[in-house]
Amino acid sequence: MLKRGIPPERIVGIILELREAEVREALAAAAYNSPSWKAHNSAAADDVVVALLNSIGSYNQFNSVFDGYGLMVEVSSAEHIETTSPQSIGLRPKGIMNLPIGATLELAVHKKGESR
Repeated sequence: MLKRGIPPERIVGIILELREAEVREALAAAAYNSPSWKAHNSAAADDVVVALLNSIGSYNQFNSVFDGYGLMVEVSSAEHIETTSPQSIGLRPKGIMNLPIGATLELAVHKKGESR
């Protein structure tokens, strides 16, 4: 990062679209097995997706870059949740109408040991 002229400690967030196939699959699987996802209402979907993505370590690879600067990354916000039916990804419905497979995400960058 320093080679590109960006001091890492000045980065406070990263906005991205969840498009990685392995993250989409892991998120759907986590939601499929999550009591929080099964019980959520549509207003709480964003918060549940954030918690699921952090619980599966979806963007921990960013930490390998920021670790040397005493920083870490975590998913802090999810919007525009994209869903699909369990059947479309080879799962039985089990009373679940849809599973999250995509979103617009904000990743917070902060000092290790702090949470946002």
